[in-house]
Amino acid sequence: MNIAVATVTLHLPASRSLKDKRGVVQSLMARLRDRYNLSIAEVADQDSHRSSQLGLSAVNTSYVQAHETVQSAVRFMESELVGKGEVVAVWQEVLGGFGDEPQQQ
Repeated sequence: MNIAVATVTLHLPASRSLKDKRGVVQSLMARLRDRYNLSIAEVADQDSHRSSQLGLSAVNTSYVQAHETVQSAVRFMESELVGKGEVVAVWQEVLGGFGDEPQQQ
């Protein structure tokens, strides 16, 4: 089992209030969950109306597929935020080898 994790920092200059930001971020997170079947949450900057930090994770038996899922999600965010904001930082790591050991009987 392989787990790809990432944090993505967003800059949202068009947001004039926390309500504006929530509309953009919640909509983006729902589309990412539906499209890529990953876990996502806002993990920092909840009180800032112009920035957000999202945490993402995807689980897969394939190291490459887990990595590509998160990379595709980041590219999707960049394309969806045009005119509303931008991705300013991405940190990503894939943790692997969980559950690969043979079972003893």
